[in-house]
Amino acid sequence: MNPLEIVVAPDAKAEIRAVQVWLHTLDPSSERRFSQRLANLLEKLAKTLPSKIATGRPPQLDTKASEGMIRPVFQERFYTSKQKPPRRSNTSTWRIFYALLDQDGDRQPEVLQVLHIFHAAAELPWDRLESLEVETDND
Repeated sequence: MNPLEIVVAPDAKAEIRAVQVWLHTLDPSSERRFSQRLANLLEKLAKTLPSKIATGRPPQLDTKASEGMIRPVFQERFYTSKQKPPRRSNTSTWRIFYALLDQDGDRQPEVLQVLHIFHAAAELPWDRLESLEVETDND
């Protein structure tokens, strides 16, 4: 199977660049690990997802992100520390949100589109939408 084409949305490009600049000011080696591990993750997903989808094992949909972005969205995590962080720790952990696009109508994706990247401890935009809905229900 052919690997998926990787396309980075403008918002994600800006977010990635902001993270790179921030990490570089803290520790250039952290920025290098971030960039390399992000590239490795995207390459791995692009290579492995087509066969997983073809054999009926697609990635699990991120329901909250999908509702917030009003489209099917998936999430993967990666970390930038030298060693894997302890379980349930957000230290050096990043979340990448992506969509799978079927551009030729054959019901198989050809493109992995990176939509957003956030630190694992960050409040996500769709989390704010959920809290607004709860506040509205109480009125």
